[in-house]
Amino acid sequence: MSFQAAAVAEVLAGRTRKRLGGPAAPHDVRVTDDPAETWWEVWRAGIHHGEGAHRDGEQALLARVESPSAFACALLDGEPVSVARAVTDAGWAGVFDVVTLPRARRGGAARAVLAALARWAASQGCAGMYLQVERDNAAALDLYGKAGFVEACRYHYRERP
Repeated sequence: MSFQAAAVAEVLAGRTRKRLGGPAAPHDVRVTDDPAETWWEVWRAGIHHGEGAHRDGEQALLARVESPSAFACALLDGEPVSVARAVTDAGWAGVFDVVTLPRARRGGAARAVLAALARWAASQGCAGMYLQVERDNAAALDLYGKAGFVEACRYHYRERP
């Protein structure tokens, strides 16, 4: 895994748009403090392709989060296509659960969600953002790199034989 960080101002500066060579498809992004049913539908479809994604467990985990949280959902032609969430802590916003449906990948939906969460993070007084990404996820690494995220460290999980 790669743990990455970026300044909120860097993400807001539009570095992603400039580096990708133009505007992405228009997305209506909604940011709420509680996940809507459509947020859960995209999350479930993206995590393990809908299999093994246990909403009850995730909801229980989210219920224990006391810090301000935001849930972003990008719509394309009125249909939800990408989601993510952010949580603030000590001037930082952690970005989690970034999911984009296969039909909308490489179309700017995740970029729009990330930008919306950066605006939310700024409104919460956060100066930095962080996330973790699998090192073999080339599309995500490309997006995050163009948004200004840089790797702070790497880590891995050890499996017992």
